[in-house]
Amino acid sequence: METHEEQEEFIGSNLKCFADAFVWLETSGNKPILLGVYDGNIPIGLTMISYNTADEHGVEGLDESLYYICRFMIDKNYQGKGYGKAALAQIIELVRAEKPLGQAGWLYVSVHKGNPATQLYQSVGFTETGDGNGLENDMRMRI
Repeated sequence: METHEEQEEFIGSNLKCFADAFVWLETSGNKPILLGVYDGNIPIGLTMISYNTADEHGVEGLDESLYYICRFMIDKNYQGKGYGKAALAQIIELVRAEKPLGQAGWLYVSVHKGNPATQLYQSVGFTETGDGNGLENDMRMRI
C-alpha cells in the first residue's frame, strides 16, 4: 500500500508506522493499536491509534485523557471512493463505544498544513484547535 507521490510529505511510510509501534511498545509502555482497512479481503489502508492519559499528553489546558490517530492512510488506488470516511467513522465508533485502552474525552489528529485530508477530518466532525507545531494543525473531536 502506498500514497500518491505528492502525498508522501504528509505521512510516513507504513514500514515506519510498524517500526514506531514496536519502539513505543518496547520503550514507553504506550500501547498503540494498529488496524488495517480492508475492502473485503484486500488491504487498502492502515491506521495507528495511541492512548495518552491526561498527565502524559501535554496538551495545555486539557485535563482529560485522549486517543490520538497517529497514522491514517488509504492506498492511492482506493482514494476518493469513500473508504477513508467509512474507516474514520469506524475508528470513531471504536474509541467512543469500546474505549479499548481506557476512558478518554477526546480524539485527536495532527494534519500537515496543506494536506487535503483536513477536509475529510472536518467532514466527520473534527475541528481545528488552533494548536500545532507550525507544520501541522491539531484537530480534535469530543468522544
